[in-house]
Amino acid sequence: MSFLSELSDFLFPRFCLSCNEKLNTKQKYFCLGCSKKLKEAETHFIKKEYQRKFASDNIISGLFSLYVFEADQPIQDIIHHLKYGKRFRAGIFLGKQVGAKLLKTFPESNIDIFIPVPLFHSKEAERGFNQSDFIARGISKVYGKPVKTDILKRVKNTKTQTKLNITERMENMDGAFIISNPEIIRGKTIAMADDVITTGATIKECAKVLKQNGAKDVFAVSVAITNI
Repeated sequence: MSFLSELSDFLFPRFCLSCNEKLNTKQKYFCLGCSKKLKEAETHFIKKEYQRKFASDNIISGLFSLYVFEADQPIQDIIHHLKYGKRFRAGIFLGKQVGAKLLKTFPESNIDIFIPVPLFHSKEAERGFNQSDFIARGISKVYGKPVKTDILKRVKNTKTQTKLNITERMENMDGAFIISNPEIIRGKTIAMADDVITTGATIKECAKVLKQNGAKDVFAVSVAITNI
């Protein structure tokens, strides 16, 4: 198996998604140097961001993120390649990493369903896929609970959130999602999966609609989270 892996890497070399260094057979999507630059989101940091972003609304029951999102660092390059470079398998890989840590934070029995944050249909068609689907699939492979993509639908083509403040982001997301199969989520604990949580406005709106339609609890889960 090792010989085949080495032969494959010789014939079809793979490169780090951040620095473009050639990877060896033991490395997946980023090299050792870039891997060391990935800043894990420590428990105290996650608790602080939960208080800042979600606690006052009583909509999101818990938060988990694997990394701290930092501009001009490997995590930004990796997310960019995932979203815009069609490196969707990297989403599954990152999802598995999230799932491994998530199991230690939220016991397996506490989450019933994983739902990826949906894209508006035209944006998904343009991109070719929803990166959050693959992240959710990766988490599911480790966690052993199903991914549902037919429950929550995005019906509003919201403008980009990048230059909006928190109030504008919440207004921008208002009415953006609907539930198509409410009977599936009634009484269930759901984890919403996304690539990066910034202010939390998008995932909070998802959770609000889910809880209005009978979900018991909604957790926010992501590969990375910002501290803004």
